[in-house]
Amino acid sequence: MALDHAIRDRIGTDSDPELQTPQDLVDVEDDYLVYKPQEPEATQQEADEVAPEVFDYLISAKVLLPKGDVLLPACIISRKRDGEGNLIGTHHSNPIMDTRIYDVQFPDGHVESYAANVITENIYARRFLLLAEVMDH
Repeated sequence: MALDHAIRDRIGTDSDPELQTPQDLVDVEDDYLVYKPQEPEATQQEADEVAPEVFDYLISAKVLLPKGDVLLPACIISRKRDGEGNLIGTHHSNPIMDTRIYDVQFPDGHVESYAANVITENIYARRFLLLAEVMDH
């Protein structure tokens, strides 16, 4: 109660004619109170117009992939394309049925193609191995 009275004494009440709006409490120019787009003629792209690689969560991922009998670090650099430039494979929410193919670059610079399900399997296997090591600690 005492705090409320002190505030009313300090800044006034709602019925005070000098303080009718919150803008009156702050010295701000009217330009900042109204939303004005910086580029009114700009439009947002439709999802169909954006390249599929933009939303691909695997591109630029760092993974450990099998190369012979060992796992080597690699970076996924792009989706594989056919001779006409079309992307190979299609995404599926079930990783086993995902048919996409990716170009993967190894530290020595050579590039190989790997299926998305192999990449996903190795990502999950590494996470589970780390989790198992933490639990066994």
